[in-house]
Amino acid sequence: MASLVTSMGAVLVAARAVYTAAFRKNRSVNDKRHSVDTEYSVQKNARLVLAVDCGTESLRVGLYCGQTGKLYKSHNASYPTIAPRSGWAEQRPSDWWRCLVEATEVVLKGLSAENRRKIQAISIVATTCTLVCVDSDDAIGNALLWSDVRASKEADRVWKHRGNQINKTTPK
Repeated sequence: MASLVTSMGAVLVAARAVYTAAFRKNRSVNDKRHSVDTEYSVQKNARLVLAVDCGTESLRVGLYCGQTGKLYKSHNASYPTIAPRSGWAEQRPSDWWRCLVEATEVVLKGLSAENRRKIQAISIVATTCTLVCVDSDDAIGNALLWSDVRASKEADRVWKHRGNQINKTTPK
């Protein structure tokens, strides 16, 4: 199992690079929704990887061959960033979910049940440092993105008064 995880990890890194290159090569700057669809005949012994990348501006899903890194199909779905005031950056978590469902459905459409069973791994990456407050299982508001700087004055004050203590507890 460890060797499968290690080899799948290497495949995911390769798949991400291949996916990014293929997407950028075929994408128009103004595209809101975009799909890349190569020949959709899956090799008999293929192990497939479904890669999900939830970024700042869009969510991308790609289906790759685990052995070769070949991109079979991908789809990109965009969502807006909301800036009600200067320095604020928010998104609706429901938009992420809608785009995940849309992109996954597009990528898996036309894939036979036999080939769906060949999906051996799912890789999910997302924008880091994003805060989503939840109550039970629902978001109670918009997510605050990494680029939201509304609390910078407070952060400066904390750093000024407690910065040396924070440094002592931060792993190196």
